Amino acid sequence: MLLRHEVYLERTKNDRSIKEGLAAHVPLNTPMEFELSSTETVTITLIDSNHCPCAVMFLIEGPRGAVLHTGDMRVKP
Repeated sequence: MLLRHEVYLERTKNDRSIKEGLAAHVPLNTPMEFELSSTETVTITLIDSNHCPCAVMFLIEGPRGAVLHTGDMRVKP
């Protein structure tokens, strides 16, 4: 990951284009159901983490409970 570190201005342009593309395909704050098996489904909601462009949290809810996955990482000089 560190070997592919990008210059900040280039990273900002890239983040902006990714966020625009992501918004067109996966809506934020919209619960979506996913079938894990014929007997179990989970609901996944993408939530903006509000700390760097394109960073989202995944709220995963199902019959076994709920998990909020917040793991993301960004490297800057």
